[in-house]
Amino acid sequence: DEQILKKAYRKLAVVYHPDKNPEGHDHFQKIHKAYDFLRSPESSKSGPRQWVILLILKAQCIIFRRYPKILAPFKYAGYPLLLEAITIEDGDHRFLADDRSPVLEIATKLCWLTCVCCTLNGEELFRSDGLAILSNLLSRLSSILPRDAATSFTGSRIMTYCVRTLAGLGAFEAAREAFFAKPAVVHDVMKAIKYDNAPSIVEASVHCISQMAASADLQDLMLKLGVLWHLIPMLFDYDVSMEDSSIEVEINSEGKLSFLDQFISSEVVCTNMQYAKNKLAILAAHAISRLSGLLGGHLKTPRNKQGVALLSALFTPQIAEGFTETNPSELLKHLNTNVENPCKIWNDKMRKELLEHTKEQSETPAGLEDLPYAIGDLSLAEKFKFKCLEDELVIGRIYVRLYNDTPTFPLKDHSYFMQCLAVYIGKHAEHMYAKREDLEADRLLRRSCEHLLSSIRAALNVVNTIPKLAVVYADVRCLGPILTCIEPKEVDPATSPWFTPTLELVLTLLVHLTANKACVESLASDKILVKLYLMLNGPPSKKCLVLALDVLQGLAKTPVASWSAATQAGGIYLLSLVLPQGDEAVEDDHIEKVQEKSIAILMTLCAEKVNGVRLVTFIQRFLPPGLVDQLREGPKESTRKAFHVKSETPEHVWNPDMARRLSQEINRLRALASKAQFSGTLNIPLKDEYKFKFQELQNEIFVGGVYVRLFMKQPEFPLRNPKRFLEGLLKEFFNRSLKETQKTEGMDTSMPILLSAAAVSLLRIHKLLSEHAASLGYVSSLVKFVDRVAGNQAAGDICGSALRLGHQLSVNVTVAESLASVKPEAIAVFMRCFEIGLGAKILSMEMIKRSLNPKNRGRDGLVKQALDCKLVQALLDILDWKSQEKGVSANKADENTLRVLVVDVIHLLRREGGAYTEVIRDMVDENEIWLAFSKQKHDLFLPSSATDSTGVAGLLTGQAAYYALPPASK
Repeated sequence: DEQILKKAYRKLAVVYHPDKNPEGHDHFQKIHKAYDFLRSPESSKSGPRQWVILLILKAQCIIFRRYPKILAPFKYAGYPLLLEAITIEDGDHRFLADDRSPVLEIATKLCWLTCVCCTLNGEELFRSDGLAILSNLLSRLSSILPRDAATSFTGSRIMTYCVRTLAGLGAFEAAREAFFAKPAVVHDVMKAIKYDNAPSIVEASVHCISQMAASADLQDLMLKLGVLWHLIPMLFDYDVSMEDSSIEVEINSEGKLSFLDQFISSEVVCTNMQYAKNKLAILAAHAISRLSGLLGGHLKTPRNKQGVALLSALFTPQIAEGFTETNPSELLKHLNTNVENPCKIWNDKMRKELLEHTKEQSETPAGLEDLPYAIGDLSLAEKFKFKCLEDELVIGRIYVRLYNDTPTFPLKDHSYFMQCLAVYIGKHAEHMYAKREDLEADRLLRRSCEHLLSSIRAALNVVNTIPKLAVVYADVRCLGPILTCIEPKEVDPATSPWFTPTLELVLTLLVHLTANKACVESLASDKILVKLYLMLNGPPSKKCLVLALDVLQGLAKTPVASWSAATQAGGIYLLSLVLPQGDEAVEDDHIEKVQEKSIAILMTLCAEKVNGVRLVTFIQRFLPPGLVDQLREGPKESTRKAFHVKSETPEHVWNPDMARRLSQEINRLRALASKAQFSGTLNIPLKDEYKFKFQELQNEIFVGGVYVRLFMKQPEFPLRNPKRFLEGLLKEFFNRSLKETQKTEGMDTSMPILLSAAAVSLLRIHKLLSEHAASLGYVSSLVKFVDRVAGNQAAGDICGSALRLGHQLSVNVTVAESLASVKPEAIAVFMRCFEIGLGAKILSMEMIKRSLNPKNRGRDGLVKQALDCKLVQALLDILDWKSQEKGVSANKADENTLRVLVVDVIHLLRREGGAYTEVIRDMVDENEIWLAFSKQKHDLFLPSSATDSTGVAGLLTGQAAYYALPPASK
């Protein structure tokens, strides 16, 4: 009875109340507790009492907390009764009363512990309609629990265990489908994040969101409900100065739980609020990552394109990459500190902008009819941009301005960055042509021009910093966009201020690319080369011209470059730079530099093995042969001077008038070629018969790098390559002589005579060249030629010139030895020349004399030839004063010279030690003619001016002298 209980309680209270009896405090507490118990309705009911149930539930919680692995294989069988304990009726408003809340709290906790213990329990709880009961409990708690409720409040603990249980159920696909069917439940879970003073509730809520993110449908639903506006502010509560060593982030390590499992199994009470905020920041980062499907391992979720786009917009793509990391500590450090490098920019202004935007979104209703409680505008969020980044150029997720400031900064993927730069340059190349008036009126256009310049400079910095990466631009897909900046267009640099600096930077990049072999192969295209050559015609600046020449120098060793120079007017453009323009009297360092570079390019192009000859042939249509040889042989310093210094030497003929006339012609052709190429025509061929002619060289013949007539005037001029000159003279002499001797009428002997005379003059000065001629087989060719034309009366002059050439060659012993082995036999050929005339006879006789030199190792062979040809008898006939001679010169001096040579030859034939000496002596020793001449000193007939080099050639007079030394004018 209530009255009896009150009466008994008051009676004992008078005795033991602390105000009456200070020592009765403990005893009074027991009396008060017993009174409360006896007054409770349960004490009068039948069945289990409330405190017994409480003890049983607590015991089960302790068991499941301590031994989850042992209990994991067994299904929990008490869910019907357990769920009955946490079921809240619609009209029940006392479920948080002191007499009911302990059982509700411990029952909710046991639901959580059993659910996360094993899969069997979670499935059984879901089948037992646990999701609906727990959702109802969460909804009731959300409606009455104040936002400032602390973790120590019973309602806070009940909500914590409730949300944790829902998070456990979120691991099951069927439960996630049920969540999707009840958006209000998802909304209640998200609202739980607002309990800032109860970290355990927030922790459970974030984990439940992370679990639900395993469903693509739930991802979209939570994004629509505005989950990001709840999670993002949590990221900025992270304290980077606090040690995270106690927060383990092990995802796939055997024997360890993930940090999510560690948090979900942790105690509700929080002793360190900042430590709790750090944990929540990490958990929120993972929840955001799972909402977008950016994690792997057992945290992997479906990819959400909208989520990824939102993160890129709200955090910048560079920072958003951090959400892909399993351990978000580095990401959180970046978000809560200031960082500025080519890969990331984050500072206080950006944090403030993002938090203000998040706050605005959280206060803005989404306006969705089916989700009236949703907040935020996702379409607006996707367009979010940081004001402090408006002027930053981002390419390949790299801040180009910062990279140009620190080009040595290590990027994650330089190659990808270079590819992105190339694409950007190609898309925005048109901005380099922007007009000044448009730039003044359009700020965005000015910024685009600046960005184009920055992107090109960045590409140049990468190639400079890591030269081997230049190979990336060897791919035409990357190189092509860059080359759009050098498209031939008629642009006025004065009205397009960005054109010149952009072109200069692109050309500088191309110069560096030419240091890479693969890039050179890609650049060596006729379509690219014609653009570069065309750039030499009226470049926008001096620097552009120099850079274009540097690019061409890097490509000059390729066959395509020399082919393009010969067929696409490249040679014309280069020659226009080499030749002096107008009256250039003032020295200019730039002009000198350009001329030297142009000459160096031409020299390299001409030396190219495949198409260099084609370019040489092309240049020969314009330049005098001496300058062409100078270009081919160099060096470039002297070659440049050759174009600007007046000269008239055997090797070089040039004067200002010649330069002026040729420059005018080259400029005319350059203008025609550029006009055609601007219209799209690549190849600019010249007519086959085209040849620029110099009046100064009309009567000159150029052989072996030397003007022959000028050489005859200055035979002692120091030639650069006398060996080449001799080869050219001999080759040209035989070619022209054969051509003329084949004519039946109108034979012109002047050129063969001139060529032989030049060869004789050359051999007189360079005596050792006779051996070189012998080594090339010209001695044999000479004998064969003389044998062929000796009987041709019309070719007498040519034959005489050949004899004079052979006469000069025979000074050398090596040539004499060669005569012993040639076919037809040399002695017989020389004897045939006796019939031509006295001059030819004298020259032939001295050649025989020289061939019988005792030092000649083939002397016996020649003596044998002499015997076979009956030379001895012919010689005696010449000495016979009794016979009637024919064809004798009117000048007795020539006849005396002949007799002296005959006597010398006989002496040599009968010289002691020869194989045929006795035979010869038997023939002449008893001959009265020989006896008359053998003892006389016949050299008295010859003047003292005769030498071993010239022999008797310079002593002849009259008609005989014509063969010996023909005049150059002939």
